[in-house]
Amino acid sequence: MKAGELMWEKATKMNENFLVEERIRCLERAKNSYSSAMAAVNNRLHEGNANPEEIKNKSNLVGEYLDIARLQLQTLKEMKSLELTEKLPEDKLKEMENTLLPVNNLYNDYAAELNLFGMCLRIMLSCKYDQAATIEKLWKSIICQEILPCATGSEATYNFLQNLLKDSLIDERIVFLSEGDTGSLPLFENGEWLERLRGRMEALGKDFIGKGADYVCPVDFLVSILEGLRHAFQQGSESSPWPLDILVRINAPYPDLLDAYGSIFEREQVSLMGGGDAHRRYLSLKSVVELLEKWISMSFCGDNQSNRAYRELSNSVVSSSLLNEIGAFESSLDSLGEGRDEIQTRLDSVKERIKRI
Repeated sequence: MKAGELMWEKATKMNENFLVEERIRCLERAKNSYSSAMAAVNNRLHEGNANPEEIKNKSNLVGEYLDIARLQLQTLKEMKSLELTEKLPEDKLKEMENTLLPVNNLYNDYAAELNLFGMCLRIMLSCKYDQAATIEKLWKSIICQEILPCATGSEATYNFLQNLLKDSLIDERIVFLSEGDTGSLPLFENGEWLERLRGRMEALGKDFIGKGADYVCPVDFLVSILEGLRHAFQQGSESSPWPLDILVRINAPYPDLLDAYGSIFEREQVSLMGGGDAHRRYLSLKSVVELLEKWISMSFCGDNQSNRAYRELSNSVVSSSLLNEIGAFESSLDSLGEGRDEIQTRLDSVKERIKRI
């Protein structure tokens, strides 16, 4: 207990020559000391008048400081790797390196100020801050960072990217090329941005999904944005379901993915009634089928007990929710037109494979 208090005092002492790495080590030792003290109390090995509630409160406080301090160190390392430290005044950098920052300062004065949007999301996760508008704006900013600046020869793509940029926190260029103009910026249609975006999304998503606060990685929102990019990129032609591949790789739950893709199809249904694009309606239903096929394919890979896809599929089959949803999609086929027979054949195959569960 006393060792914990000494380490706590050392970690939080105002000393400009004491690096944040050393402060983290002190916090870790304090945390271990309080954990040992609590274990001793629980086992009635502790002598004296130790107060379990006091030990628990101190341990929780140290844990909160430790979480933020680790994020501070991670932010500092990212700043240095991206050579952003020169953008900070010398006193701000020194404060970052040698003190424990309040979480608001870490977010506003460093992570957000330097456009470290992934760190902003990590800080929000640590603080259990679930404001959807802020989270969505951060994700749009991350996506824009990997795509922009760029040029495009498509007016529809230009408008989509402008709307994405408008709702982000970055200031970048999108150029609409006139016929025959090549421009000096990377061409969106060349798709050079796709691998960068895939790597960034997968690295961040794996940090968030399954951590007990999936609101930081909102599946429905990400499906909508990524499928919008896919449509802008393919411009009516066939393309691989790369948004689905990304979301599966970050362990997004399949039932959540089905809800998200189903919502897109429903929006296209409504849009069609108002004169919307029938081809987009077909593509949205095709995306639903691609998801179902992926889900079933992954369900039969490896051991069932450790296979997340199998467990989620089995639960959905037992509750009848999945078959009901497939039935709802089938009921819309009569009015589909384009690709009706193809979609029906693939849905029939999906149902046959589900029967093996």
